[in-house]
Amino acid sequence: MNLRLATILLAALLLPVVASAKSYHAERYDVALDLQADGSLTVTETVVFNFTDGSFTRVFRELPTRRTDGLEILSVTLDGRALPPGQEPGQAQVDYGRTVEVVWHLLPTEGETHTFTLEYRARGVAERAAGADRFAWQALPTDRDYRIAEGTVTLAWPEGTELRGGVTVTGADVQVRTEPGRAVVTFERRSKNHALEIQAEFPSGTVAPQPPNWQQRRELAARVFPLWLAGGAALAAAGILAALGYRRRHQLETPSDLPPESVTAPPADLPPTLAAGLLPSRSDVSRRAFQAGLLSLAERGVIRIVPQPGKVRPRRQGDFLIERGAPDAALSACDEGLLALLFHRRKGPVDRVALSDLDTRYTMDSKRFTAPFRRELVQAGLYDPDRLRARLGLMTAGFIALAAGVIALFMMGIWGVFDELWPVIFLPFGLVAAGVGALIVGDSLSPLTLCGWESSRRWAAFRGYLKQVMRGRETPPPDDRAVDWFTHAAALGLARPWAQYLKRRGPGEAPAWFRAAFADGGGAEFVVMAGAFAATGGGHGGGGSGAAGGGASGAS
Repeated sequence: MNLRLATILLAALLLPVVASAKSYHAERYDVALDLQADGSLTVTETVVFNFTDGSFTRVFRELPTRRTDGLEILSVTLDGRALPPGQEPGQAQVDYGRTVEVVWHLLPTEGETHTFTLEYRARGVAERAAGADRFAWQALPTDRDYRIAEGTVTLAWPEGTELRGGVTVTGADVQVRTEPGRAVVTFERRSKNHALEIQAEFPSGTVAPQPPNWQQRRELAARVFPLWLAGGAALAAAGILAALGYRRRHQLETPSDLPPESVTAPPADLPPTLAAGLLPSRSDVSRRAFQAGLLSLAERGVIRIVPQPGKVRPRRQGDFLIERGAPDAALSACDEGLLALLFHRRKGPVDRVALSDLDTRYTMDSKRFTAPFRRELVQAGLYDPDRLRARLGLMTAGFIALAAGVIALFMMGIWGVFDELWPVIFLPFGLVAAGVGALIVGDSLSPLTLCGWESSRRWAAFRGYLKQVMRGRETPPPDDRAVDWFTHAAALGLARPWAQYLKRRGPGEAPAWFRAAFADGGGAEFVVMAGAFAATGGGHGGGGSGAAGGGASGAS
C-alpha cells in the first residue's frame, strides 16, 4: 500500500513537469544571400518549424548588427502571408537597437508545422582587404535551442563579377556546389548552436566600392590606439601621483631608529576596541573594532552569546544568538552605536540577533558604529582629525574615480563602443587604475598622532608575539589566558587563526562570560563559537566571430 501511494504521489509531482515540456525542431532552414555591387546584402531566411509537443505562441529571430552598417527588415511572413506590425496573434513585432529582433506572434500552436520567412537587407557587409573585397557571413543563428534536419545556403553575387579562390564554408557535413554567379551549400543534421559561416573573395572594388563605415572605424581605432593608450596611462599616473603627493603632505613624521619592542601581554592602557584602530589597515579596521567591541560587551555582561537551539554541536559548525544582557550605565558612544547596530531596526527594537547575520547587519548599518568609533579615537588623542579627514577624503576620491571608470566601461558596452572604437576603453581603465591607486595610497595614510603611533608600536609588538605563539616559536600563555585573549586577537585581525590555535590546543576552558550558558563549562562550544565568530569577516589578513550575421533564434 505504501509503495502504491508513493507511486501515485510521484506521478502527481511529475505530471506538471511532463505537461509543461515543449519540443520542436526545424525540418528545413534555407537561406538566400544576394550580394550587391554596393556592398550590401539581401537575405531571405525560410525556416519550417515542426512544433511537436507543447503550446507555442511566438517565434523570434535576433539579428546582430556587428560588422554591418545597419539592418533593414523588408518583410515578415508566415506560411506565405505577410504579417502586419503589432504584438497580437497574427502580427509581427520588429525592434531596432544594437540588435534587431523580429517576433512572430502566433495563436497557441501545438502539433503543427509552419513556414516562417524573413527578408532583410544588411548594408556594408563586404570589406576591403589587400587587393580584394572580402565577404563573410554567419548563415545560421549561432544561438538557438533547436536542431535543423536539413537546409541550403545560396550565395549569389553580381553578374560578371569574378569569384576568387572558391567559396569557403566553416562547418562539418556540408556540400558546396559552385555555379556561374552563385554557390549552393547543402547541409544536414545541424545540432543546437551549430554555426555555418560562408566566406568568399572578389576583385577589389567589385562588391565594396569603398570600405564600409564599420571597417573605417576599426582602422581609425587601430591608428589612434597609441594615443588612447598613452592617454589612459597618463590619467592613471596623474591620479596616483596626485594621491602620493597628497599623502606626503599629511604624513606623520616618526622616529625611524627606535629598537623593536617585546610585548607578551595586552598593553593595559587601551581597550581592545580602540586598539583595533591603531594597526596598519591591511584589513577593515572598523570591522576588527566591531568584533572586539562586541566581545568586550560580552565580557561586561551587556550582551550574551548563547547557542541557538539545535544549531550547535561540539567540534562542528554552529550558529549562536547574541542577546541583550544586563544594562550598563558606563557605556561609551562607541558601545551604544554597536548596540544600536545590533538591536535597532526600522520596525522597532529586537532582543536578539544571530551571529551568522553580523556581516549583513554591519554592511547595512556600519555608520552607527564607525562614526563614534572614530570620534573616540580622536578624543583619546590617538587620531589626528585633519589627518583622518585627509585619509577619508583620499579614499572617497579613489572610490568615486573607480566607480566612474566602471560605469563608463559599462555604458560603453551598452553603446557598442567596443565593437570598432575599442581603444577608448583605455581612458576608463586609466580612471579605474587611478581610483585603485588612490584607495591604496589612502589606506596607507595613517591618521595616528604621535601618541597613537607609540601605542600602535606596543600593540603591534603584542600582535607579533601572538603570531609567534601560533607558530610554536614563543612560550604559549596559560590556557585561561589564551582563551581570554580572543578579544584582543579579534582586535588585531587574528580572530580566525587564534580560533584555530585554540582548537588545536583542545577544548580547554571557556571564559566566564561564555561559561555561564553551559553546565559543563562550554569549552568545546566556545571553540565552535570562536570559529563561527571569526567567519563573520575581518578576522584574517559558437561560430566564428569574424563574420557578420549569426544571432539568435527560437520559439516559446
